[in-house]
Amino acid sequence: MTNITDIKGYSVTGVFKTTTSIKQDKESTDSKTLNLNIRMNNVSLQDVITKALRPVVISWQNGPGRSKFATWTHNGSVDIDFKSPAKKIKTREESIEDAKLTFMKAGIDKESAIEMATKVVDNPELIQ
Repeated sequence: MTNITDIKGYSVTGVFKTTTSIKQDKESTDSKTLNLNIRMNNVSLQDVITKALRPVVISWQNGPGRSKFATWTHNGSVDIDFKSPAKKIKTREESIEDAKLTFMKAGIDKESAIEMATKVVDNPELIQ
């Protein structure tokens, strides 16, 4: 699998299959399951990702976003986990500290543990 970190210059073409269930209206008890063939023809990867992120944004807004509104700074940045938008994301420093402690529990000296933890956090592909 290729890991794309810069989405500029990429487009998506193909037919992507998914299923859905639909009712005629809110009150209807009758539903039908349909197989959808979603066709993309040179759709920019930016457009695909923007739509994929929309439910994540809404989930975050309705959870920690609004509940911590007073703590946010206008035009500030917030790190959000794609799979779990309400989950607190560790800072780089917190992740390094956790990895360092793991290495030290394995018997590695503190200096080496810090160096290894920094490399692992900054280059996660090293352990995949």
